[in-house]
Amino acid sequence: MDKVISVSPGIVEAYKTNFKCNTDLITNSCEYVKNMYPSKIDSNYIKIIHHGIVSSSRRLELLIEMMKYLDNDKYELNLMLTYSTFSKLYLQKLKFKSIRLNIKFLKPVPRIEIIPFTNQFDIGVHFIPPTNFNLKYGLGNKFFEFVQSRLAVVIGPDIEMSKYVRKYNLGIISNDWSAESLANSIKSTNTTKLMFFKKQAHKHAKELSSLTNDGLFKNIIKAYTK
Repeated sequence: MDKVISVSPGIVEAYKTNFKCNTDLITNSCEYVKNMYPSKIDSNYIKIIHHGIVSSSRRLELLIEMMKYLDNDKYELNLMLTYSTFSKLYLQKLKFKSIRLNIKFLKPVPRIEIIPFTNQFDIGVHFIPPTNFNLKYGLGNKFFEFVQSRLAVVIGPDIEMSKYVRKYNLGIISNDWSAESLANSIKSTNTTKLMFFKKQAHKHAKELSSLTNDGLFKNIIKAYTK
């Protein structure tokens, strides 16, 4: 191969260490959404969202367990999930575990509509324990979609996303990968702080969009098409 690209610094380094392969970083960031602003927060009712595929390796049951530690009159968890024939049973188990908790399973929207649709929520939660190598060093598209949606970001002690959350002050990082720690992290903040995080997402949305990647990718193409 003339050139290899990958999606996170950890995976780039793994290519170098294991295969002596110099790899360029092109993140999973999405297009910059210009006319998008942080939505207002109801201090008495905080709306949390997670969206993505249904997979047992992602331990989505931890999000459901999180709601057992939160005031269900104040916090609402929304799950917008896509599934396959093989993961349908796991989704059914998640729904069963959600009974009597303030959890909504939303009908998935087309990918092009994800960012404007999720703008109505307050917190985007990305809490996927490092159960395999790719998840350990993952820097998924939903993280960048949360930023474009102008949401406060809540994550676990993730290797790659934590760097961004700390650098740009985008949200909260739980102490460990337990549901209780995740819930405590959310309870530890207030409406004023959440709005600050949403405004930080707005402030850095352009920098954290695919605009940066566009230039890098074009340079790679030019270098190998002369």
